[in-house]
Amino acid sequence: MERNNDYPASQNPTCEPLQFDNPMLRCCVRISTNVRRSDGLIHFCRDTVLVKNGLEVPYSRAGGFVSMDMDNPDNDGYQSSSSSDSSKMHNEMEPNNDFPLQNECAYLILEAEVLQDDIHGKVFGGLVLRRRNNIWETTGERCAIKEMPWDTIRRNRRRNLYEDPSKEMAAMQHFQQFYMSAGGQANTAFATMCETKVIVPLDHLYDDQNLYNITPFCADGNLFEALNDPQNLRRHFTEDESRHTLKSILDGLEWLQRAGLCHRDIRLENIMVAQGNTVITNMGMCLKIPYRNDTMANVNNPANVDHHDRRVDRCLIAGQPSAGKPYCMSPEIYEQIAFDGHAIDMWAVGVCLYVMLIGRRPWEWPTVQEDSFKQMTNGYMGVLLNERILPHYNVHLSTDVIDLLQRMLFNDPTVRLSLQQVRRHPWMME
Repeated sequence: MERNNDYPASQNPTCEPLQFDNPMLRCCVRISTNVRRSDGLIHFCRDTVLVKNGLEVPYSRAGGFVSMDMDNPDNDGYQSSSSSDSSKMHNEMEPNNDFPLQNECAYLILEAEVLQDDIHGKVFGGLVLRRRNNIWETTGERCAIKEMPWDTIRRNRRRNLYEDPSKEMAAMQHFQQFYMSAGGQANTAFATMCETKVIVPLDHLYDDQNLYNITPFCADGNLFEALNDPQNLRRHFTEDESRHTLKSILDGLEWLQRAGLCHRDIRLENIMVAQGNTVITNMGMCLKIPYRNDTMANVNNPANVDHHDRRVDRCLIAGQPSAGKPYCMSPEIYEQIAFDGHAIDMWAVGVCLYVMLIGRRPWEWPTVQEDSFKQMTNGYMGVLLNERILPHYNVHLSTDVIDLLQRMLFNDPTVRLSLQQVRRHPWMME
């Protein structure tokens, strides 16, 4: 049986994931103002324009958090401010009239366009604005604005939720820094997103009420929506469509691996589509992969290191609380045992490929107590598909793609295919 040629060396230690840097936020104010739209007409927008005032502070300071430690469920991480602290924070929220706004952008929140409900707030459609001749005007660039009330974030911290906006922003900033250090040439966030196939930030802003995560807009929705489009009567993708999509997903995953990141929540809902490119999004469960023999400089500034060829140094990550949708979890994540950051993401990609091809989940829970999981992940994928599943759903799959699914979804991570092995599989070469 072919072994995973990317799995860490057996003598490597098991380590806790590295900590992300405290993400940096720009202070903003929410104003009512006139905006010139693309039709040339001027519209008055009431309390929906976010304007930066030039100040930048760490996330923990912006939210008044004592620390970024999420491991203590008894500590909600919020520090009650003294009167002097409150005054200082209030002053930081005030617009800086000396800061030149002419070359700055602002963001118009389209409050009637709710793209998604989020555990911490809502995601709205938005427009990027530029200031010209003392008036804000639209640029034609769309964006997505995740608005998260600080009160909700603090309440969710007390509930010890593992999808944390600070971690998502830290992971996005880490990835963006890595892209720049790797010689990335894209001059806009949207172009960077299309090149890397990973979501990147336009801005991370805050005011005294809300936290704002602003990203490029993906106009074509996500893969789950595409699969469940009422006009798509097949409710699954063809092998050619699935192959094209898988290649794009692997491009994004390779960028994450190069940046030393493990996503942990890859699923069709978290893969958006923009101009024909898939985009891996929702990085709130990302972990920074530990490596042995890292110098202190590399640990403190890992965005300067390309981790693509560092298999011999990559450590297993100590067992973490289960994260993500159960049907996409690898057995290691479900059992909360040590895992390889690359192998668990590749497992989730294998589940995505299965769902794209068949239009159904392979199982609900990654446990041997579920018969389909037990059989498929122990070498009987082809038997189960050909004798029971494919005839039931009137789906035909080639021998090659069934072989690929089996090799991506073995229970034992040391014999699952790596990203490069998947790319070299005969089905991918068709």
